[in-house]
Amino acid sequence: MNNSAMTIGILKSISFKLTATLASHPLFNQYFQNISDFKSLTGFEADELLNLLEQSEQQVFDHFVIVGDRLYDKYQPPFVDIIKMIDFTSGEINKAVRKRKLISTSDNVNKQAEIIKNAIAKAYFFKSLDNVRLFSSQSPENPGSPLTIHLHWLEEIIAYFTGDLKYLPEVNHLECQFAAWLKKMEYELLLQSTGDDKDVQHAKIYLSHRKIHQEFSYILSFVQNSDFVLAFSHWSLLYQAVLELRQNIQNLQLLYKNHEERFFFEYVDEKSDLEEQLYYFLSIRLAKWTLSSKNQKNIDQLNLKILECLSEADLDGVLYTNDNEIRVLLQNPDNNKDIDIPHFLEQKLHGFLFQLAKEAGLKSRAIAINLNALNNYPKQKISMLRQLSFYKSKHSFEFISQKKVELLYQSTIEAESVSAFASKALEEGTLEVFFQPIIGVQKNKMVSLEALVRAPSSEGYIAAEAFLQYLVSEEKMIALDHFVIQKISKYAKQLAEIVDSVSINIYPTSFQHEEIISALVLLSEVLKKYNISLVIEITEQLFMGDTSPVEYLAREHNIAFSLDDFGSGYSNLFQLIGLAERQVVKVLKIDGSLVRQIDKDDKVFEVIETITKIANTLSITPIVMEYVESEHILKKLECLNAKMYFQGYFFDRPLPLEQLIEKYGSVSRGESILVEH
Repeated sequence: MNNSAMTIGILKSISFKLTATLASHPLFNQYFQNISDFKSLTGFEADELLNLLEQSEQQVFDHFVIVGDRLYDKYQPPFVDIIKMIDFTSGEINKAVRKRKLISTSDNVNKQAEIIKNAIAKAYFFKSLDNVRLFSSQSPENPGSPLTIHLHWLEEIIAYFTGDLKYLPEVNHLECQFAAWLKKMEYELLLQSTGDDKDVQHAKIYLSHRKIHQEFSYILSFVQNSDFVLAFSHWSLLYQAVLELRQNIQNLQLLYKNHEERFFFEYVDEKSDLEEQLYYFLSIRLAKWTLSSKNQKNIDQLNLKILECLSEADLDGVLYTNDNEIRVLLQNPDNNKDIDIPHFLEQKLHGFLFQLAKEAGLKSRAIAINLNALNNYPKQKISMLRQLSFYKSKHSFEFISQKKVELLYQSTIEAESVSAFASKALEEGTLEVFFQPIIGVQKNKMVSLEALVRAPSSEGYIAAEAFLQYLVSEEKMIALDHFVIQKISKYAKQLAEIVDSVSINIYPTSFQHEEIISALVLLSEVLKKYNISLVIEITEQLFMGDTSPVEYLAREHNIAFSLDDFGSGYSNLFQLIGLAERQVVKVLKIDGSLVRQIDKDDKVFEVIETITKIANTLSITPIVMEYVESEHILKKLECLNAKMYFQGYFFDRPLPLEQLIEKYGSVSRGESILVEH
């Protein structure tokens, strides 16, 4: 082709039509600032078009890889729209070729157009690799989780394509790490939480997993053949499959999390009936674990280390973590393998945990048992495993022998008796609500009350702590919460004589039930008639579920919430910040296990001081200090520069309503109240 004025004119006409089409494209303004910027960015000028027709295939390819990089970095228009523009351009050039205004062939023009598409696709392919690498590296998933296994696999794929990894990542979906996870006890446990739907959930996860590997095989083939258009297309499908897999597993985990303890023990119960397998149960207590100088060591990291320790010994296992206790069910999948499980549990598993705790200045203890030892107690076996937490041992580790199982059985029977008594009392409505005063800055000024459940017995009253775990396991907390709400409503007129504010505890999952929400709204309205503020105490466990019911009660009915036991677990500050900013959480209660230690451990004082500063920053006042049991603790707390209220035996015990009125009825309602109306 000669570089004639006619040729230049034709190319300018093509360029003009192209720019006019681009400018009228409905998505153009979403990606590009102006048409001139686009033309200079891509090189779609008249002289550049001429050069493209004269350049070699490799030169065209290299040029448009650079163009693709620029497009992705600056604008990221969808690749499908780029394809449309390239097709339009090649169509206009082909018209000129057919009219013999340009010396070329349609085959040549179409071939060049495909080269351009492939070049831009290559740029997009490798740029998208970088984005997915960033996604996987910033994933919040814990190391060793099933999702992380695949994200790590994705990183290996990216490293292989970019040349940073020489070996080929696993292609066979039946042999990779994730496929191995699908056979583990952890996956079985999660699936069990889906009930009759578990086959469907298994199919979804397995098919997503298989699709990921299939797409990788396709991409690998396309890249090896330098077909980046198809490689980029299938990379999007692979990434979509990863997101689908992630969503499926997260749905599974969320479903399990809502009733984690129940599902865990149901699984233990199921496995304990399999006599051909060897299963062992371990209860690990880590005293004051959250007070570590290493800033609240992540419990998930600790769980991961336990699972790694099991894996190194070719043992499979699942864990359930509650407060400072970790419960472990482990299996020896190869009964023929000669392994001394008691020795392994003491020397290996508890050994490294004991050392870890010792380095942090903490204490740990573990109680283990062979599930076969419970075969004579089929009805009590789960209760006996729960009682391991309270089993008195003189050593940091004990493997319960068959001889000592009877002692565990007796303590379990006693605990079940308390549970049965409390359950019956709940059903018959004979439980009672006591009230513990919350004291203001003036030591004799009661500013609020906390409602606490007690079960009357022939020997006095049983505190809720003795039977709550059983009501939770039997899913009777909704009934208990309803009982307390009705009692407070009944006592409203009498409470109005002595206090401006009453707080009640509501179990986290109860907020998911409409009848509890309606009952709380009604209680709030009843108390308002007597100028009493309702404060609902919630725990951090609520953060694991849906907080919208809580936000609804705060927003629509002006009900205040107090975050109870703050500092006892792994406090979700992001959730707390959000709820504080939306004026849902207005009161913070410091966990009593911290307050009790404040006069014995300087680290505890520092932790509480930090919490008070956080609360002050979030405008959460007052802070209620629980378990103030001595004047020494009180004086230590008074050293903190914070607005505080106090609750504990130093001031008063929980009292039945009659004694409360008798003791505080003559005192006028305090000027300082827990929360403002």
